[in-house]
Amino acid sequence: MKTEIRLITPAIAEEMLKKNTMNRFLRPIKLLDYIRQMNAGSWKEETGEAIKIAYDGSIIDGQHRLVALIKAGVSLNFLLITGLEKDIFTVIDSGAMRTAGDVFKIAGIENARNISAGVRRYFILKTEKTQFNTMRGISSTEALKLFNQRPKFWQSLYLMANSWYSKSSRILTTSDFIGFYAFFWDIDNDDAFKFMSALGEGIDLSIGNPIRLLREKLMFSRANPKFSLIQSVKTALIIKTWNHFRNKSELRILKLDIEREGYPTPI
Repeated sequence: MKTEIRLITPAIAEEMLKKNTMNRFLRPIKLLDYIRQMNAGSWKEETGEAIKIAYDGSIIDGQHRLVALIKAGVSLNFLLITGLEKDIFTVIDSGAMRTAGDVFKIAGIENARNISAGVRRYFILKTEKTQFNTMRGISSTEALKLFNQRPKFWQSLYLMANSWYSKSSRILTTSDFIGFYAFFWDIDNDDAFKFMSALGEGIDLSIGNPIRLLREKLMFSRANPKFSLIQSVKTALIIKTWNHFRNKSELRILKLDIEREGYPTPI
């Protein structure tokens, strides 16, 4: 590992970026802010924040700063650390906070944003945190480890989830379809496919079918922002519908009464 203060010109920055194989998603707002500061001459060079380069030239941390420098057309001194191991990217936070989607993309995973969010949704469901309206609770490193336990599984889930997202008029996000499918798959893979396909496609759903009632409720919520459902309520309704589906129940109305029934546990 080597540490130095180096003057980075736009030409040098372009050469550094050519060698980069670990690009993450650029944040337009953060990038514009960096460009503005550099153009205004207000960029602070001696902050201790280093541009970190792996032994093969991949940029572990500093992509936004290098792109901004090129677009601003300025030369600046940066603390440069080279010769690092590539796998430290999962534990580094940068000025533009690294998300799970960034970590997945840097790792070369296709469909990084949706799959990383789907893995996180699955984790929350599995750890019984469904009553909380949050996507926190798992680090980017942990999410990547969870993905790597069965990568083909997650990629196949994405393909189906993306199709259901389009066919369902976007009643759930692609990541929600991924997370719930994986969650129910662990309970019964055949029923999981039947349930999620019916929810996503809405084919052959008779009156009284709980999945039909759920679709109608989710569609109404999406079309009427005033009656939109928070994530915890939406999750409870999906789990309750799953339970009715597993019991082969028919319903006249799908409603939720947490105080009387408690939060549903999937069967």
